[in-house]
Amino acid sequence: MNLLLIAFLLAFPSKSTTAPQPQRTVIEGKLEYVPAESGNSVSLRVEDHRVLFGGSQIITTQADGGHFKFEIFIESIRSLTLTVDSQTIKGNDSVGATGHIVFIEPGDSLYLSIPARTSQYCKDIIFSGRGSEKQHLIETTNRVFSKAIAENNRASRLDQSIAYK
Repeated sequence: MNLLLIAFLLAFPSKSTTAPQPQRTVIEGKLEYVPAESGNSVSLRVEDHRVLFGGSQIITTQADGGHFKFEIFIESIRSLTLTVDSQTIKGNDSVGATGHIVFIEPGDSLYLSIPARTSQYCKDIIFSGRGSEKQHLIETTNRVFSKAIAENNRASRLDQSIAYK
């Protein structure tokens, strides 16, 4: 009987119930439009969607010659809002502008190149590094949905104009 129990436990090991350990995650970038001597305030709002209220953390740093870097420790996927000099950089999606432009996973090392001060929309930012593939997928998906919604709206207006004639 004991041998049968041991064989069963070896064949079907129990899953660990321990929580995942936080991993170092890096978000850094360059404000390309900034002169080397200026210091801009860059803030990162890290959202924890597992918590209903108060699930965000705001971290602020000064951009040194346009360069900024945040190191955070997270154990699950997070969404980020980036603010430069009190101006939130927004994602441009099919529903409208949203402040959540970046999704990161533990261990990502994401680099953002922000080309101009007017770059307040995600489509203007160049993503590279570990985690950039998620940003490219999100941008592509948003473009496809935006195009489909625009086409649907155009067809709907056309249908309405035919119906009123």
